Amino acid sequence: AYESFLNRVGESRDMSRDAVHEVAQGRVWTGTDALDAGLVDVIGGLDVALELAAQMADIENYSVVNYPKPKSLNEILFGSASSTVRSMIQSVIPYKNELKSLDAIMRHPAGQNWMLLPVEFMIQ
Repeated sequence: AYESFLNRVGESRDMSRDAVHEVAQGRVWTGTDALDAGLVDVIGGLDVALELAAQMADIENYSVVNYPKPKSLNEILFGSASSTVRSMIQSVIPYKNELKSLDAIMRHPAGQNWMLLPVEFMIQ
């Protein structure tokens, strides 16, 4: 894998395999150090890489679609992990009445705000 890396970097940077090895030495580089050593052209993430690729391909209008679709907060909290969330909340809300309210919240459709008070009222 390292030999393949040396050859690919050498070809793309117009450097010999040995010249790349002399700089790289199989180490992990920070972005700034790699830039200073001539191992990368620009520092950036996926958005920068896509922007540069579009420029190189002479594409002006493009869009990015993420798969799988990111989950909403409601899906994260009350989706397939609802039993895990319920057990986590149950550990901090030990009262049965609040757990009944929690069940109602978990069955309620998204888009409305709910709140449980951090106190228990007992009227006798």
